[in-house]
Amino acid sequence: MTEVVEVYRPATAADAHLVLMRLEEEGIAARIGGDDAPVGIDIGWASAPVIWTAEIDAENAKRICREWEKSRHLTSLSVMPPETDEDTPSAENIAWTCPKCGTDIEKGYDTCWNCLYNPSAC
Repeated sequence: MTEVVEVYRPATAADAHLVLMRLEEEGIAARIGGDDAPVGIDIGWASAPVIWTAEIDAENAKRICREWEKSRHLTSLSVMPPETDEDTPSAENIAWTCPKCGTDIEKGYDTCWNCLYNPSAC
């Protein structure tokens, strides 16, 4: 039996469906869980949708999700953040750590990509 694992928690149902389509384009079978909210409504972290894939596809799916997340943020920024050679932030490239979820946020971003926390909006 194939183990199914969580690979991504998008903020909205609309994002979940966009990521699902991207994964399917790459030949990765995936499904969305917790997708009961109307599309386009931010329902908060506790009830956000979840993307699931087979464990064998998880690393590739996570990479695709990170790429999608970066492209999503880059299109909404007026100034491009510095590029790094790695997918994960290095110590020199971390601007701040999200106090809400503990995610390291790269320089150039003012909103946490993981939970959408924005310290300047508080």
